Amino acid sequence: MKKQLLPLLAIWIASSASAQIYFAEEIPISNMSGVTNEGLAVGYLDKRQPFYLWNPQQNTFVEIGGISPGDVVGGTARFDNSGRYLSAPYECDAIPVSTAWSHNVSEEMAPYTIKGVSASGPYASWAYGYASDGTGAIFMSVTNGVSWKRADYYTVESPDGSPEVVSPEFEVLCFGFKNIYELYAGGTNGTLIKGGNTGAWNLADPFVDGETVKTYHAMDFTYEYNEYNEPTAVAGCIGVEMPDGTGAVWYMEDDGESYGIATGVTEIPVSIAHTDAYCFFVSENGRIFASADSGQSWTSIFTASDGHRLYRIVFDDANHGVALSD
Repeated sequence: MKKQLLPLLAIWIASSASAQIYFAEEIPISNMSGVTNEGLAVGYLDKRQPFYLWNPQQNTFVEIGGISPGDVVGGTARFDNSGRYLSAPYECDAIPVSTAWSHNVSEEMAPYTIKGVSASGPYASWAYGYASDGTGAIFMSVTNGVSWKRADYYTVESPDGSPEVVSPEFEVLCFGFKNIYELYAGGTNGTLIKGGNTGAWNLADPFVDGETVKTYHAMDFTYEYNEYNEPTAVAGCIGVEMPDGTGAVWYMEDDGESYGIATGVTEIPVSIAHTDAYCFFVSENGRIFASADSGQSWTSIFTASDGHRLYRIVFDDANHGVALSD
């Protein structure tokens, strides 16, 4: 009889009572996270994918749902000691969650005036602001705002040429992101920093090559979302004050690879917002400007008659917006 040697893969199962080996020509689970004494295995094929149960004796392979680890979500599926129960994380939008406001005091945040709060997708929220001594801070929360941690350290060159890790030595006045891996924060002293969803930052060049900025005042991006509710910017505007005291708006081109300089900007933009069809910015001189071409050109549409300054503009939908004054 002709004999044939087959390449085999094996699962080794050991316990205090017995030890068994199950052989199979192919293991269909590329990332195995648990196995019982009876040879039932659980695992996943790729990150952020459902889990599978594989029974090599019965040659069955069944999807059981859940979400595997990857990109700050998911986790590991495990059997309990008896092998009868299995636990694994899964996504669910049907769990009752209180929408009531809660007041949480952060001693680390206390010295800072919080300029704004932003969420860079479904995983992290960010708060940013400044202190009375002209320094700034960025805080990150991965608990839907229940707790916050400092997340604003970046590297600069020290006087002796060696790298030095510092926190913002400028007032952080604006924050924006192109996606969950490319975040920006800017403010006084013409400083712009770029980071990711880990809270690590680096000094960044201006969005427009060759331009020098006095202050970054505002950032606003329009997004498309993938199946995981992760955003990718498809349009955006940056509001800046130039060294000569004039204002400018830079608008995103080529999927953010370059930025153009808008026309019609006669004030310093201190806050920018958008609806589906229009972009808006307000100035401290009490004027509101609008753009119908994604920030490329602007027209003044409102001037406060009482001399009040405007600091912020926000929209709930295309028909309801608020410009905030003192």
